[in-house]
Amino acid sequence: MQNKKAKKSTLHTYGNRGITLIALVITIVILLILLGVVLKVVLDKGVVDKAKASNEEQRYAIVKDEETKWTSGKLTDERGGTSSTEARDTVIDRLFEQGLITEEERDSLKEKQTIYIADKPIEFYEKASEENPEPDPDPDPDTPSGEVPDDVPIPDGFYYVGGEKDTGVVISDDINDEFKGDDHETAQELEGNQYVWIPVDNPDEMFTTNSDGSYSGKLYNFTAGKEPEVIEEFEIFGVKNYREPAFFGGIGGMDTWNGLVYNFSESGQEAEFKAMVESVKQYKGFYLGRYESEMEGDKLASKVGDPNLGEDTHWYHLYSAAKKTYPNDETNTKGAVSQMVWGCQWDAACRWFNTFPELKDDNYVTDSKTPGKGNFNSSLINTGTNENYKVKNIYDMAGNYSEQTMEAYDDEYRVRRGGSAVDVTSNAVTNRNWSFYKPNDTYASVYKFTTRLALYITEASTRYDNIDVPIPD
Repeated sequence: MQNKKAKKSTLHTYGNRGITLIALVITIVILLILLGVVLKVVLDKGVVDKAKASNEEQRYAIVKDEETKWTSGKLTDERGGTSSTEARDTVIDRLFEQGLITEEERDSLKEKQTIYIADKPIEFYEKASEENPEPDPDPDPDTPSGEVPDDVPIPDGFYYVGGEKDTGVVISDDINDEFKGDDHETAQELEGNQYVWIPVDNPDEMFTTNSDGSYSGKLYNFTAGKEPEVIEEFEIFGVKNYREPAFFGGIGGMDTWNGLVYNFSESGQEAEFKAMVESVKQYKGFYLGRYESEMEGDKLASKVGDPNLGEDTHWYHLYSAAKKTYPNDETNTKGAVSQMVWGCQWDAACRWFNTFPELKDDNYVTDSKTPGKGNFNSSLINTGTNENYKVKNIYDMAGNYSEQTMEAYDDEYRVRRGGSAVDVTSNAVTNRNWSFYKPNDTYASVYKFTTRLALYITEASTRYDNIDVPIPD
């Protein structure tokens, strides 16, 4: 009896194993089927995405071809045996009726705004040519006409507002500001963020090329009656002099820990500086914010207004917001990238100021208070509101709010420039102040500060090539 039971038990065990093996095989088959379904979905999505991208590229090519033909006067409307350039709005309406542009894109084009198809710009803005020598007439026939300064590049997606190279060329990111003029009264009414061209005829005066191919900024001391002198980098008793780019790293370093939150790294900063340098070398200049910056959401604005920042705002907030204004990534549809102003850019602007006898004779860069070209009156004001504090179309670089820069001192201080209305010890646009304030010190805990945006060009606009445009008196 015992032997029979043992045999029965053995058979039962083998049976369980057989059932388990079959279940395992079925499970694997089901998983393979599910995997196949998932892969099909993923691959189909990839195919669909590629198809969509391809369709967008084709749509761009067709619309761009229509824009190019119309701009050069090659789209004609045959009427009564004569041929004339097809009306601008007619072309746009036809593209809409053909399903090549959306209703929103149609309306934007009619307002002379840029649209983007496949991340590429389309602008129906008529340019002069041999076939079509007269562009669209200005809505006000009494407005005088002239040329946009041809020696100043304007970034794609920005619009000429007014000014000349020696008075300060002003641009805006809002088409409604185009050709409005650079006078003080007009400035109070402009809608977009505005920037002023800083020419750099000799980029070698702004940067040093290091042995490893990287760059360092050239910073300057300004003394009345003397030419600006380069500040040499050195270290005495462990204290490092003014320099950039600089990263406060290592264990416990402020940039190490704050960088994790605010996307700030040593390699990233060096790459940002190099990109700016290469642009300045190519275009022989850069754009500087016309006004002290104010927070606008998670970005910075450069408009007439109140730069009063939140109580908890510190240097890292401003650095991050500056980068987000026109970021260096695929989301940026403009031909320029924004950064917090570098010290070498601030000094380049001051050296440019010093090339004008009326400013040099007044010692503006070393004593901005005496000629009355900066707010050092103990009370902060809205930026852009006092015409006396405008120099070369740039407002409030001297005095009012002190301005944070990328420049560093030692291994824990960021340098603020331009002096301050509430710090009577500093009265020059070239003033440097680090005064033991660290980049994680907040707006509420130190003298009130802000910063100023700077733009480097990535792509110049062709909008104003070979065309007479209205320039206000």
